[in-house]
Amino acid sequence: MKNIDALINKGCFAKLCREFVKYKRSIGYNYGLRQCYSIKYMNDYLSTKADNAESLSKKLIEEYIAKKRGESTASQLRRISIIRQFAIFMSSLGYEAYQLPLGIVKAQKEFIPYIYSKKEIESIIKIADQLEFKSYSPSYNLAYPMLLRLLFGCGLRIGEALALTLEDVDLDEGVFIVKQSKFNNNRLVPMSESLLRYTRKYYANMNFDSHIQRYFFPSNRKSKPYSQSAIYSQFRKLLKVAGIEHGGRGIGPRLHDARHTYAVYALEQMVQQGMDVYCTLPILSAYMGHRTVESTEKYLRLLPSEHMSIIDKMAPSYEGLFPEVSDYE
Repeated sequence: MKNIDALINKGCFAKLCREFVKYKRSIGYNYGLRQCYSIKYMNDYLSTKADNAESLSKKLIEEYIAKKRGESTASQLRRISIIRQFAIFMSSLGYEAYQLPLGIVKAQKEFIPYIYSKKEIESIIKIADQLEFKSYSPSYNLAYPMLLRLLFGCGLRIGEALALTLEDVDLDEGVFIVKQSKFNNNRLVPMSESLLRYTRKYYANMNFDSHIQRYFFPSNRKSKPYSQSAIYSQFRKLLKVAGIEHGGRGIGPRLHDARHTYAVYALEQMVQQGMDVYCTLPILSAYMGHRTVESTEKYLRLLPSEHMSIIDKMAPSYEGLFPEVSDYE
């Protein structure tokens, strides 16, 4: 973790900015390198515009949040969020600091994820099963079929899946152990019986040597995992072979949509079994590693029309929360 005292050490707002980062970390926020550089950028700007840190004026804040040429709305909103939180922090310490009202800049229309049909999932996985062995990447034809089953069958983020080590896969209990994921959380992710069978087969076929290989998805450099960029590139090729049209960057369908797809089918299973969705959402939220139930509820609001029946039906039950994934044997 970046040493914040060394990173932010100049300017009249530097001390307050360092205290702000330390405060955020103390209450559980994962202020890592990216967030620290955002704070540094804010400090550098404010310190060049003000003579002291006794106050934070409306004029200075509005100058700081003004949209830059070529900047996306999302980037601008991140800057707005940070300086608003910083102003609240300053106010709590007794300083005079203008607090931006919420909604001062409207977010862009929310992205609608692509929900893969069960037929499309089966097609993608079957094509992955036909990948041929490559001498320069010995695990290539084994890793992709396993990885795709994991993403569609457990809803992991791609970064979480690629970070799995051999120690993180419990083949006796049928559980993946996800460590230090988004929001610095750890969680246990049970797998279905069909996925457990396939995972055991993958483990046996990989013939892992724990003295050389640490990662569950090792690249041709055995001590390192596959990179996300390599996975994205291969996934685009699989989509093309499967006849699933890709609209380009920012349009999709994306690899991350496998996670959305998992959530939709898990929710569908709940509804079909008569479960009260809003009582069981906390379970799904914990399973998927969301920080709040609201994050999981977002999947309901983003559903395509053919899945809207999920919202219309509610009643109690628990069995079958985790969708089965065929091993296509």
